[in-house]
Amino acid sequence: MSAEQLTPPIQAWGHSHKAQRAHNEDALLIDLAQGLVVVADGVGGQDAGEVASGLTCEVLAREVAAGSTLVEAIRKSNEEVFEAVNNGLGRQGMATTVVALHFDGADYELAWLGDSRAYLWDDSLSLLSRDHSYVETLIASNHISIEEARLHPKKNIVTQAVGAQNTEQLNIGTNSGRLQPGQVILLCSDGLNDAVPTAGIVDILSADESLEVRCQQLVGAALNAGGRDNITAVLIEGSPSLVVREGTAIPDFVWSYDAATAQYKEFREPSSKPVVAVKRIAARTSDETQLMASPPVGAQGERDKQPRRIRVYLLCGLLFAAAMLYLSLFNNGY
Repeated sequence: MSAEQLTPPIQAWGHSHKAQRAHNEDALLIDLAQGLVVVADGVGGQDAGEVASGLTCEVLAREVAAGSTLVEAIRKSNEEVFEAVNNGLGRQGMATTVVALHFDGADYELAWLGDSRAYLWDDSLSLLSRDHSYVETLIASNHISIEEARLHPKKNIVTQAVGAQNTEQLNIGTNSGRLQPGQVILLCSDGLNDAVPTAGIVDILSADESLEVRCQQLVGAALNAGGRDNITAVLIEGSPSLVVREGTAIPDFVWSYDAATAQYKEFREPSSKPVVAVKRIAARTSDETQLMASPPVGAQGERDKQPRRIRVYLLCGLLFAAAMLYLSLFNNGY
């Protein structure tokens, strides 16, 4: 995918690889004419995650072009993923994480759902998004460290995703800022950051290479590390001619990584807080993304009906047995 330019000039490059998967469920969108960049990581394998991720990119492009905010567009994509299932497109249980960036000049709006991430590179690496995941709840409660989260056996369990819960239950994360000339934003699926440690990402982003080369190196590093999940990375950079408004618009940082000391610092609460998982609705292999969330539309109602049906069947059985016993006693009595 070739680099393109916005007005004002912003450059972007994206690269995706299926890695050891049979096919690629990730999807990416670079629409610099309207300043929109999206990475979506389909969840489900056999449940057609690639349908959910591709549809989400399409809906975001259409809705943003119509004037919607990213939050509104993600909510709309959630509705349309459910509609697609009902219409026979894709399969029940398909879902996708998403991270999206929308520019208005140098100012940007960031929104996400799930564990696809956004980083800011400016001589240090800062995380702009907070995962909706099981391990994020452990980090927030100081049970594990950021680095321990990379190796946690439940690192792939997400608590929010497009298509995983009713639209009113979505807890879409948001952030915003102003891109300065020379700064770089990285959007990626978890296939990248799960395989490549933070120090490795820093080494690649700090190199004096083009966006294209660094993007390919990021994906290559994940492949070389044995990454088994789909890998997608998009780099966005403000060029030296980018016109930046006066004043500051600094985004919230979940954390910043200092390469000189190999330490994480500046931990601050972002605008979105993680949601604790309440019910697992899909099981996957150990290296696939798993969903832990409230049930999708209609699912809870069907589950509620099961106990009632069982009680009705048992009651009918007891009545039938009582009737047969009565008839038997009546016949024997005469």
